[in-house]
Amino acid sequence: PIFNPASEIFAELGEQPTSRLNEQLSWNLPLQKLRSFIIQSDDFGLPRFGVLSILARRTPFHLYDHKALVALCDTAFTDGIQIFINTEFFKSLISTPHIERVEYQHHSMILILLHELSHILFRHHARMPPQSPPLLWSIATDIAINIRLLKAYDFLQPGDIFKSAWGTRPEEVERYADSSEEHILFDL
Repeated sequence: PIFNPASEIFAELGEQPTSRLNEQLSWNLPLQKLRSFIIQSDDFGLPRFGVLSILARRTPFHLYDHKALVALCDTAFTDGIQIFINTEFFKSLISTPHIERVEYQHHSMILILLHELSHILFRHHARMPPQSPPLLWSIATDIAINIRLLKAYDFLQPGDIFKSAWGTRPEEVERYADSSEEHILFDL
């Protein structure tokens, strides 16, 4: 999903953020290791995920367990500048805070992080057509992103979390494979 900057979220909810978005600090290391995998070069010295790898170098990634943000989103979101991942959601996909040797290409969290980076890359937070329902715009952008990611990085294993995600069903892929987000929105 795409949301307002975090400071606006707290203001809208009438909440003051605590000193930390995430009180479970031991989970920050596995997140940064996943981010490092995205940023690194491939065997040919090229960015592993192209422009998404380059974008990840300048994008802050945050875990959150603050109640105001948990109430807003129980998975992950971006405000167009940063990426936020719900700590409990992250923990459900990562078995331990001590990641040593993970088969990153088989980890669905990589696709989730690439998904959120794609929202930033395609400026979805700023492109919503006037008078469009925000939820429908979010669904349309998710469909477009997931189709692109699964086609471009077929070596990644999406995992169970993507079985029911927008843009992963064969009929959606067939219908929207080369469509823009705006086209998908108007079709929906």
